[in-house]
Amino acid sequence: MKNPVYPSIDRIEMTPGPKSAGSDRFVLCLDGGGMRGIISTAVLEEFTDVLRSMGFNRPVGETFDMVAGTSTGGLIACALTCPSILGAGQDGKPGLVSLHKLASVYLEHGDEIFADPVHGIRSTFTDKYSVENLERLLMGWYGAARFSDCVLPTLIMGYDVTEGTPFPMASTQNTDMATWEVCRCTSAAPTYFAPFNHEGHLIVDGGVVANNPSLYAYQYARSMWPDSRRIHILSVGTSSAVYRYKSMASYGISSWTGVHKVFASAQMQTVDETMQFIPDALYTRIYRELDSEIEMDDASEASLRTLQDFGRELGREFRPQLEQFARALVASKAPEPSVPQEIPTGKPGLWARLKSWLGK
Repeated sequence: MKNPVYPSIDRIEMTPGPKSAGSDRFVLCLDGGGMRGIISTAVLEEFTDVLRSMGFNRPVGETFDMVAGTSTGGLIACALTCPSILGAGQDGKPGLVSLHKLASVYLEHGDEIFADPVHGIRSTFTDKYSVENLERLLMGWYGAARFSDCVLPTLIMGYDVTEGTPFPMASTQNTDMATWEVCRCTSAAPTYFAPFNHEGHLIVDGGVVANNPSLYAYQYARSMWPDSRRIHILSVGTSSAVYRYKSMASYGISSWTGVHKVFASAQMQTVDETMQFIPDALYTRIYRELDSEIEMDDASEASLRTLQDFGRELGREFRPQLEQFARALVASKAPEPSVPQEIPTGKPGLWARLKSWLGK
């Protein structure tokens, strides 16, 4: 975590929030997973419906105290917290993106991002896709917006392959970075897109170290709000399939071409188990393995509709957990009761008279 070049998030100065020091904090964490991110948007729409049923009508980007994301989850996190042209209103000014609009981005631009893959022998020596379309879209959406423009603390995961260290990007710390650069870093999935060169350091998709960013999000939240009683984390997965070998007959050197999937599955399982044992973290995980394997770069409309339908089903399946999380969140937003002040009347107050009487 310590990085001699970039300060790590455990040294971020505390940014006091509007709540009292001992209040609970609520964090949204979004997994990586390429086009499977459309599952997360569907789950969040269900969560928004839960909040509306409780009379809470704020946009998701203004609901939590903090948002964290990796890869496609990082793109969603930035869209929810940083103004962009995607969220522009009738006046044309950049705004926060609605969940419905986010889902349409996957449907409308997925095949543009994952266009013209490299095949044959050339694929051995280069990345599968050009970054040209991805960078053009990101720059068009965010323009000159800075990462520090996020409306609430946002943590996006990357990995510095030059230094060989995690590269968490925090909106309260990496204020020199443009939002599109942050998005480009976290979406640079190895073998799919080239790394992003940030000040001489090659940054790749944070999924290589934290596809589920919950542990890093917990540390970031604690660095800002050390006096909070509890950190509530709503962790939304992209239902990536666990990588398994069917039999010993398929086990061998060639079978390890999918080794990155083994590492990704193991890493997410480790985060899930670890989060359960952090005493002051209340961890709600929304995840179920997808029935069929859909690759992260499958941008066909049929696959995206399947993923979206699955996300809606997942949201309904986990609605009781979403309701429990929402109840705690809504309760935390209620104004704290004020201590009644005794109004001077020129006569001894009730408490003073009672103490006087007890003292006799």
